[in-house]
Amino acid sequence: MSSKDLQDEPFDDTTIAKLNIFQLYTQAWIPTWVMQNTPKICVFDFFAGTGYDKRSVAGSPIRILEIIKQYAVNIFQNKVE
Repeated sequence: MSSKDLQDEPFDDTTIAKLNIFQLYTQAWIPTWVMQNTPKICVFDFFAGTGYDKRSVAGSPIRILEIIKQYAVNIFQNKVE
């Protein structure tokens, strides 16, 4: 049985909506955990795909990494893993 490549098509409107909600959630919570000196933050992305769709729209793993990059200084200062 062959499997369907989910990145073979551009993201549809519902996927874009899900990604936007996921991004807002991540944007709100990562700095909250970092600023509270949480020693270790684990992000489980059960939506993860290859990173980008066929039109180079960022998926959830790329969006998470972009948010982490925004707080890299605080992450290192607070010694958060």
